[in-house]
Amino acid sequence: MTQKVENEASFSVITTGPLPPNPAELLASERMKDILAQLKKNSDLVIVDSAPALVADAQVLSAMTDGVLLVVCPGKTRREDLRATLQQLRRAGARLLGVALNRVQEQRGRYGYRGYSAYAAYYAPAAPSSPASQKAEPSK
Repeated sequence: MTQKVENEASFSVITTGPLPPNPAELLASERMKDILAQLKKNSDLVIVDSAPALVADAQVLSAMTDGVLLVVCPGKTRREDLRATLQQLRRAGARLLGVALNRVQEQRGRYGYRGYSAYAAYYAPAAPSSPASQKAEPSK
C-alpha cells in the first residue's frame, strides 16, 4: 500500500494476474469479501473494474460494492443488452450510481461552440435530407 503525503495524491492498483478457470466463484468467495472490506477500511475510494455487465463476474462484484457506474457506448451498445443488464443488476441487489458514455467524439458545432453534439446527434430524430438531395416529385 502507498502512504498519503500532504498535498499529494496517492493511489494503489491491484491487477488481476492470470485469468483463473473459475473467476465468478473466486469473486463470490469469502476471501474476496474480506479483501474488499480491507480495501475500504484503508482507502478513501475503491474502484473495481470488471468484465462487461452481462458476464456473471460483474454481477457478483456489483452486489459487494457500494454502487455501479455503468459504461455504455452509444450506437454500439444494444438497447436489449442494456435492459437485460439493468435487470440483472437489480436482481443482484446492485445500486446504480449512473451511466458513463464511452467513445463519444466531441465535435465542433456552429459558432465555435464545443458541446455534446455527438451525444445529441445519437438521440435526436433524424434530420430531413437537404433540399439539394431531394428530387422534385412530378406533379399529377
